[in-house]
Amino acid sequence: MRVADSPPHFGLIRTTDAGVAWETVSERGAAGFHALQPAGSTLYAYDSQTSRVRVSVDEGATWRQGAEEEIIDLADNAARPERVYAATTGGVRISENGGTDFAVVFRPASG
Repeated sequence: MRVADSPPHFGLIRTTDAGVAWETVSERGAAGFHALQPAGSTLYAYDSQTSRVRVSVDEGATWRQGAEEEIIDLADNAARPERVYAATTGGVRISENGGTDFAVVFRPASG
C-alpha cells in the first residue's frame, strides 16, 4: 500500500515485515481505527469516523458496531475478553458486554 494512493482513512492495516509493507485487512476508506486492543480472540477498536467502539472476532475481517463514545484509549481484561475499559474525556468507563454499552467507573472532579 502506498500512502499517496490511499484514502484518508486506512481502515485496519497490518504488516508482517516490521513496517516495510502494509496490507489492508478491512474497512479501507471507511474507518479510521485508533486505540486497537486485542483481548484473546476479540479485537476492539475505536473508529474515529463514527465515534464508536468496533468489535471483531475474526482478526479484523468483519466488525460489529458497539457503543458510541469519545474514546482516548482502550484496555482489556485478558481473563474476561468481554470486559473492556475505555479512557474517555469524561473519565474511565467499563463495558461488561463486549463494548455494547459502557458504565462510569471513574469521573474526574470538576473544578
